[in-house]
Amino acid sequence: LILYFYKNQKEQKTKNNTMKIKSTIVMSIIVMASLSSCKSQKEVVEKTATDKTQVENTAIPNTLEIPYFKAIGVEPFWNLEISQKQVKFTTLENEKGVVLPIESAKIFEESTKTTYSTKDFMLILEAIPGGCNDGMSDLNYSHKVTVSLIDEATGEASENYGCGQFFADSKLSNTWILQTLRDKNVNSKDFGDQLPNLQIATETNSFTGFAGCNTIKGQLVPNSNDRIKLENIATTRMMCAPENKEQDFLNVLSKVGAYKFDGETLILLDATYVPVATFRKK
Repeated sequence: LILYFYKNQKEQKTKNNTMKIKSTIVMSIIVMASLSSCKSQKEVVEKTATDKTQVENTAIPNTLEIPYFKAIGVEPFWNLEISQKQVKFTTLENEKGVVLPIESAKIFEESTKTTYSTKDFMLILEAIPGGCNDGMSDLNYSHKVTVSLIDEATGEASENYGCGQFFADSKLSNTWILQTLRDKNVNSKDFGDQLPNLQIATETNSFTGFAGCNTIKGQLVPNSNDRIKLENIATTRMMCAPENKEQDFLNVLSKVGAYKFDGETLILLDATYVPVATFRKK
């Protein structure tokens, strides 16, 4: 009897151990399957995210070009835009338009005939300063524009007349503090106790500021990709100390013909591209 119970207990123990082993194996299989599923799910998510990123990166190519000159014509209706890289001419009949690439050295300026060409088309553009109205609205433009378009394949040519406007770089819109004047550093003692500044607003093509003794205002007149003039400069009439360099500053502003940026520094140039003043962004 003792041997029977001992044998039965041993068999039961062996059976329990076998069940534990089976249970452990089953649990391991479940855990491994779960981990595999999570990994697969993670890979799917990562792949989806990667694919989505790739789609988002390629869906909208970075080809946005901000025009510095726009023109419009009526009867027939046409539209022209010039950026640093291309000229685009469209009509009601050809909304896709004619696009001509621009050589890096070719800059369109007022009062000059500029020719752009490809193997298919030649476009000759001229913009003459003077008030211009498109005849369809109350909008006034700064230039009278002529666009001649020649189809090189057929020899067909068209003359298009309208109105146009140059636009200054929006990066000019800021408050700029004078740093140098004619290659010489300046300090507040040269202007009483405050450095001159220019507050430029390209949306209205205007500027205000402080000249060193008097406040100033005037018009910002863009006439090319990088050319501007500061015109109609007006000042208040306070008497200034003899040592104040306000008049030197005003003389420089009247000679501005172009500009460029060097990082956060604005460099004003004369008509021959010689630097006449530099400003730091406020």
